[in-house]
Amino acid sequence: MKSLLVLSLLSVLSPAHALVPETTVLTCNEARGFVNRNRVINMTSNTGVYTRYVSAQDGSDCFGDEVTEKALVPTLDEAQCMVGYVCMDPTEALAGADAPTFMPH
Repeated sequence: MKSLLVLSLLSVLSPAHALVPETTVLTCNEARGFVNRNRVINMTSNTGVYTRYVSAQDGSDCFGDEVTEKALVPTLDEAQCMVGYVCMDPTEALAGADAPTFMPH
């Protein structure tokens, strides 16, 4: 019976959905851990939109001249959990230490 339940669940989930962590079902520490362990990872926040998160603030995991911005996501236990950083074009990045951080829609 247990294996039937597992097979039923697997048949409902698409491969992409099964591989992309959903932040709203993880604790803040779990979501942050995914980013730290993988250095670069795509996650979703229950919106169907995938966002690429990186663990290195120095931009070493970004493309070209992209810069990093702190990324806050909703998690099971926090409305705004700092999981790592997102890479952004420098012209779109927010300037200054008091600037708001990136939050996925």
